[in-house]
Amino acid sequence: WQWLNLPGGEATIFLIEAKNKITGKTKVIGHHGLMRLRFCQNRKIYSVGKTENTMVDRNFRSSIIYPRYESKFKKQYEPSYHALFSTTGPQAAIRQRLAHGYIEIGEWMMLFLSSFSGFLGSIRDIFSKTDREYKIEIAKMNESITEKINFTNFWNQTKSFYPFTAMRENRDMFWRFIKNPYKKYFICILKEFKTNKIKGYL
Repeated sequence: WQWLNLPGGEATIFLIEAKNKITGKTKVIGHHGLMRLRFCQNRKIYSVGKTENTMVDRNFRSSIIYPRYESKFKKQYEPSYHALFSTTGPQAAIRQRLAHGYIEIGEWMMLFLSSFSGFLGSIRDIFSKTDREYKIEIAKMNESITEKINFTNFWNQTKSFYPFTAMRENRDMFWRFIKNPYKKYFICILKEFKTNKIKGYL
């Protein structure tokens, strides 16, 4: 699902094939792909490639030198993107990215909560320490979510406060959260009591 209808445009996909010397048939033994995402800085929009789903058939890992393939692929696709990035992964994948010029920044943090009710309790605890003039509205992320929050409008109001970062318009949020067939998401919307104006969301 992630490769379909990307907000930033068509994805970049490379396949590695092995040819059977006896039958002449080819078999896909490797894949390297980039999802084309939209980033922005102020009003300017950039095309950014996120490395995703890079793999080689375990039966062929010792018979090919994969880094050479990725170097060849990168020379072809790099000019079509303004920037490239990758999230965390196995140490082998991290070494691969660093070898190809990626720079490791920040730290990857994972938070685990025992239940959804525990999550809501944590959110309420956080906002209870802020100004009492705010309230929290919780909703399911589905096709009708724009009745509660228009992500495009809110993003246009707030994007100037952020540096180079991923776009968060309706089509970006729908693709990332609503079109995902494997998970269900909820959103916590922070509003002012008096005006009901949206001040943020999580």
